[in-house]
Amino acid sequence: MKTRECVERAIAIETKYCSSGRLTEEDQREGAIHLAIMKESDARKAVALSLSEPVLPIQLLRSYIARGLLEEAEELGHTMQAKSLTEVEKVELDLELARMAGLSGDWLSCLAISQRALANCPASVTQISLYQVHAAAAFELGEIALCEKDLYKVESLTRLYPYNLCHVFSQALKIRIVALQGNDQLAEEKLKTLW
Repeated sequence: MKTRECVERAIAIETKYCSSGRLTEEDQREGAIHLAIMKESDARKAVALSLSEPVLPIQLLRSYIARGLLEEAEELGHTMQAKSLTEVEKVELDLELARMAGLSGDWLSCLAISQRALANCPASVTQISLYQVHAAAAFELGEIALCEKDLYKVESLTRLYPYNLCHVFSQALKIRIVALQGNDQLAEEKLKTLW
């Protein structure tokens, strides 16, 4: 299978899981890293799977980021950028680069990279993650109106992908906005409901 087809297959698996919460037996074999990160919250297992069998570089990159191995992720990201990538691959790489920038506290880069990726009209399952990352960057930069606009889009896309973890993160970010606006009691109530 060509790299482009592999990336498209990975997006199809993510779409299937995020919309139904299930994968077929065939998808589970191919989507083991995705399941380790998204369903089991086991980043260590995701890295182990990535290192123990041939996987797409984007899957290895995602497992490094989930595990917090940002130096390894940055090195792999630079290697990937140096290659000739399809538009789909560029968008998926940009999503991970934006996540790394955010995790490193570089909110301006996070915002710019996620905007660049969104401008390329990615698959809707990728959009939900990009809007979430963009919203987090906007919040951290004090751009609350932009953050709320992005969260509205995440909330809308959540109707298609109810098993996507972005929903939880978007709700947590909305609670932070409520607290920032000085309504600590309401924020506390919403936080208890979320957890």
